[in-house]
Amino acid sequence: MAYNLTQLGESDTIYKLVVYGNTVTGGKLIFLFILALFFVMLMSLKRYEFDNAILVSSWVCFIISALFVYAQLLGLLWALLFLAIAAFTAFFMFVLK
Repeated sequence: MAYNLTQLGESDTIYKLVVYGNTVTGGKLIFLFILALFFVMLMSLKRYEFDNAILVSSWVCFIISALFVYAQLLGLLWALLFLAIAAFTAFFMFVLK
């Protein structure tokens, strides 16, 4: 599939470049970036208990995705996904501990 790369010449800020990349990928660029961040954080926090690691990772990714939702670069559903993971993990930790 051919893309019109002449629009990249008009991208003089990082925001415009991300908007273009998000448009080309059908709105998945930012979500995949945050999902990769989630797994990198999860693996870097593996020295702690898994419950704590997933709670911290999902909470940080929710905050970051909320900022991207505010910038209209991410759909609200994806931010709510990370919030649901954080809420489920917090409930799980509350019940078990």
